[in-house]
Amino acid sequence: MVFARRGSARSASGTFVGTVIIRPEMIVQSSCSFEANDRTKYSKVVAYYQDRDKAQRVEIEADGDADGDSVYRIPEPYGSLEEADKAAQAKAKALKRGEGSSSVTVIGDPTIIAGAPLLFEDVRPGLDGVPYIIDTATHTFSKSSYTTALSNTLCDGESGDEDDDDNAGADNGSSGSSTGGKVAPNSPPGTPATPDNWQYIRRNGRTDEN
Repeated sequence: MVFARRGSARSASGTFVGTVIIRPEMIVQSSCSFEANDRTKYSKVVAYYQDRDKAQRVEIEADGDADGDSVYRIPEPYGSLEEADKAAQAKAKALKRGEGSSSVTVIGDPTIIAGAPLLFEDVRPGLDGVPYIIDTATHTFSKSSYTTALSNTLCDGESGDEDDDDNAGADNGSSGSSTGGKVAPNSPPGTPATPDNWQYIRRNGRTDEN
């Protein structure tokens, strides 16, 4: 088991894990779908904690989407300031990741893992090149087949930059820094730029090479 920051596209050591590239010949027929990032955008997230000394409920805020005009409120109160703050920050990041999604089932590949970045290539305009993070990778074996079902969320355009200072000395883009990049052609408004290194640091087909 490996613990790593969710949505960062990095391993526990801080190394960029490499991009999973999905091409038409890999896809199980009629299994590919995607949703544009047209959900409500929240400018901030509010959490509460119960101040026992003052016998009152206190609000804690976390910044959300700069383009948002709504407030997301977590209804359940927390026991301390620290718990409420962590919950608000985590929810704000989760809402950003959830602004767009895709799903696809491919021919079974044991090297595909949750947390890895994903790009579609030559599948369809508006989907090709859009940066996703794999949320879940479900491997299914049967007597007749082996498939891998993927559920993905749109990269928030920021998670991959976290803690970049810790990897400033890394070579060849291995730190996973997501500076640079371009927005995929024909993609929906608001789609973040696809980092340059997502295109050339790709996951290999063998686990040993990864």
